[in-house]
Amino acid sequence: MMTKGRASVDAGGFVMEDLHHNAASTTSDASASLLREESSIQPNGNDYRAGLAARLRGILGGHSASPQASPWARRILGYPEPNMNLRETAWLDGMRGLAAFQVFIFHYLDGWTDKELSYGTGPRCDPAGWWRIPFVRTLYSSGNAAVCLFFCISGYVLSYRVLGLIRARKLDEAVTSLSSAVFRRAFRLYTPIVMETFALLFLCNAFGLPKARAFIPADNWFLEIIRTIRRLTMLGMPLRYPDRWLQLQNDYDGGVSWTIPLEYYGSLVVYITLLATIRIQRFALRTAIIACIFAQALIQDEWYACQFLMGVVLAEYSLVEKEKRQETGKSIDEAEAEDPRPWRIAKWVMFAFGFYLAGLPPGRMTSDNVTVHPRPFFEWFVWWASPLQLYAGRQWDRNFYNFAANLLLFSGGRLLQVRNFLCTRPVQYLGRISFGLYLCHIFIRPWLLPILPGIITVVGLDSTLHVDQLPKGIQLFTAYLVWMGLSTVINFAVAGLFERQFDQRSIRFARDVEQFCLDLNSGKRSLLRKSADPQVPFTNGH
Repeated sequence: MMTKGRASVDAGGFVMEDLHHNAASTTSDASASLLREESSIQPNGNDYRAGLAARLRGILGGHSASPQASPWARRILGYPEPNMNLRETAWLDGMRGLAAFQVFIFHYLDGWTDKELSYGTGPRCDPAGWWRIPFVRTLYSSGNAAVCLFFCISGYVLSYRVLGLIRARKLDEAVTSLSSAVFRRAFRLYTPIVMETFALLFLCNAFGLPKARAFIPADNWFLEIIRTIRRLTMLGMPLRYPDRWLQLQNDYDGGVSWTIPLEYYGSLVVYITLLATIRIQRFALRTAIIACIFAQALIQDEWYACQFLMGVVLAEYSLVEKEKRQETGKSIDEAEAEDPRPWRIAKWVMFAFGFYLAGLPPGRMTSDNVTVHPRPFFEWFVWWASPLQLYAGRQWDRNFYNFAANLLLFSGGRLLQVRNFLCTRPVQYLGRISFGLYLCHIFIRPWLLPILPGIITVVGLDSTLHVDQLPKGIQLFTAYLVWMGLSTVINFAVAGLFERQFDQRSIRFARDVEQFCLDLNSGKRSLLRKSADPQVPFTNGH
C-alpha cells in the first residue's frame, strides 16, 4: 500500500490563470507571433524608466556599473539578464507575473488570517484588523480577481496576431495562424500538467514526500498510475465546471489545475469567434457580435468565457489605436503624452478603482441562500446584486472581479508609468515563471510546513499552537515575513526549473507534433526534432 497523503492546503477557494506560458521576453512561442511596433517600449525608453530601473537594479543581483544578474539568481532562479529585447506587449507579461505572485501570496496566507473578513462591524467583519481596509487588502487578498485578469490576458494574447492579420486583410495568413494555434493549444496546456503530475506521483510515492491533499491511493504502482490517468482525463472536454467540481481535482497538484479546462474552453471560444468574424474588418461590428456571445455567457454564468471575449475586444481596440499612431508617425509614448488632461486623470481613476475592487471580500450566503452578508466599504457598489437574487446558484462576485480586472488591464496598458514598471526586469521575471509559480506553489507548501515551528520558536512564540491560535502582534508578523521569504525563494527556484524543464519542452513538443503531421501530410519523411529554440514564426498560441 502506498503512503497516504496528509491534507495541508485547501486549493478549492481560488483559481488562477491565464494558465499558459507567460513568455516573458524570449521563452514563449507567442513572442515571435505578436505584431511588433518599432516605437514600443525599450529598456532606455524614457527618464522615468531609467530612474526606476536604476533603483531596482540591485534587486536579485546586478551593479550600477555592470548590471549583470548574480550567478545564483541566474542559475537557480532563472533570473534574466538586463537589456532584454522587449515586445510592445511585454507589459502584459509583467501584469500576468504580478497576478501569479498575488495568487502565491493569497494561498500562502491560509491559516495566518481569514482573508474573507471585511473591515467593519457586522457578520463576517473584523473591526480591529486595519489590514482589511480597502486598497490594503488588495495586496494580499485579490486572488479571485487575479484569475479573471489571467483569463482576460489570455483572450488578448490569443487573438492579437490573428486580429492584426485580419485588419491587414491577410486572411490566408490569418487562417493559417488560427489553424496552428488551435492545433497546438491542447498540447500547450495539458503537456506540463501531465509531466508535473507523474513527477509528483513518483516523488510522493517513492520518497514519501507530503502530498498536497488527502486522498486514498491505489494498492500498487500500476493501479495508481491508471487511477491518475483517469483523473487527468477529467480535465479535458466537455467542460466539467462547476457542476462536476470534484472531477476536476488533480490529487497531486492540490487541485490547482482545475483552471486548465476553463483555459482551454475559453481558448476555443476565442478561436471560434475569430473564425466566425474573420471576414469582418470593422471593429464596431465585430464588437457587437462579441457582445451577443458575451451576453449569453453572462446569463449562463460562464464568467471565464466573458473574460476571454473581453480580451479579444481589448486586443482589437489596441490595434485600432496602433493604426492611428502609425498614421501620425507617433510612438505610443508620444501619443500618450498628448492625451488631454481629463483623459489622463480618467485612466488613473479607472486603475485605482480596479485595484480597489480587486480586493472585494467574497460574498457569503445568508440563511435564506439567496442574499449575501453585507461587505462594508464595498456595499455601495455591489449592494444591488442581492435584491436581484443574482447570487442564487451563481458565482456573481466573479463578474465584479472581472470588471476590476478589465479596468486594470485597459488602464494599465495606457498609463506610461504603470506600463514601464511592468516592463522592469524583476516584474518581467515574474512573468517568465508565472505558469510554474501557479502550478507548483500548492504542492510545495506541505513540503515547507516542517520549518514553520522552528520559525515560530525563534520569534518567541509557542510552536505547539497553530498559527491562527497565536496572539496577533509584531512577533507573529515577523514569523510570517520569515516564512514568506523562505517560501518565495524556494517557490521561485522550483518555478524556474518548471519553466525550463516542463514549460519550454511543452512548447517545443506542440510545435514538433504539428510539424510532424504537416510533413506526413506533404509526404515528407520526418521525425520529431529536438530544438533549442522554443519560438515559432507564426503562431499566437502559447
